[in-house]
Amino acid sequence: MPNKEVSLPSIDIPDRAKKILERIERVAVHASDLDGIASAAILLLLSPSLKIDFLSVTEAKKAPAIYDLVVDLPKIGNAINIDHHKTNYEYLIQHDLLSQKDLVDPESPSAAALLAKYFGIDGNNHVKKIIEIANLADMGKFTAEIYLIDKIIKCNSRNPDSLLKIALAVAKYGDKFLEDPWLREEISRLEPVLKKCGSLSNFVVKEVIKKRGFRALILHVESGVPRICIGDLMHNFIEEGGRIVVLINTMREKDPYCPSLTESMGPQAARISIRVKGIEFDARKFLERFGGGGHKTAAGAKLSMDKLPIFLLEAFEELSRVCGQVLYLNLNKNTLCEVP
Repeated sequence: MPNKEVSLPSIDIPDRAKKILERIERVAVHASDLDGIASAAILLLLSPSLKIDFLSVTEAKKAPAIYDLVVDLPKIGNAINIDHHKTNYEYLIQHDLLSQKDLVDPESPSAAALLAKYFGIDGNNHVKKIIEIANLADMGKFTAEIYLIDKIIKCNSRNPDSLLKIALAVAKYGDKFLEDPWLREEISRLEPVLKKCGSLSNFVVKEVIKKRGFRALILHVESGVPRICIGDLMHNFIEEGGRIVVLINTMREKDPYCPSLTESMGPQAARISIRVKGIEFDARKFLERFGGGGHKTAAGAKLSMDKLPIFLLEAFEELSRVCGQVLYLNLNKNTLCEVP
């Protein structure tokens, strides 16, 4: 969908920002969360003709130096880097790669907030609304509306055309993004799988917390779970009283709800996600041992399968140290056969 087909609100752009924009043609933003999409929306408001690529962190680390600006991702080449991940900040400092043209601040709640500040448009009321939803999403404070758009983003995180549609909806409607017709169609399409997410999350909470009283969980997902339910499994466990969940995703099956996620999967790998609440455990530092990163309470990593055994040993050791008892739960088609 060409950018010019959508009428976007006009914003006043400072002269300094205009000069910077004159030197920017190609941009990379994070593909799989609302902060990255909100950043893309702000960029579209600044310059609708920008070429925006939506990348994962893994893709960004391997990307060629073809970008003028990189947002909510590790620095690529000599591009301007706007980000708020401490892992990236420490890497840039350690390797003397942080330049005066970059804005990398781990204290910021979102990259979108830094992006708006960088271009001097953070005082615009429409932009403020976009920043607010990015802040809430990245802090895990999901409203009903943010939950829905997050699912749509996750489902389409390998579909650049759809991600552009989502970014344009946020650019046009701000925090009223659900007024966008295409987003409403996606919500209707995904309604069955969202119900499935709720059933799966309730199953985990019942088995781990309510039946057995465990607050620390290592959750290995092998099959039978729609990809966009992964976040629900972690979020609901934490919200229902869990203290830490380490999720290991090694699924290989096709996803009928979000087919683009499983079109080109490459060699099998273990995708790790950690969520923490109410205990002294630094998820970012732990996953940095395995090439990952993120934030103290929410971090991720991608491991080759041969590293999974040592990862499990260290995860059990660390979680036992801070929580005492730890439960391991394997989710697959057999264990989930009775979940509606």
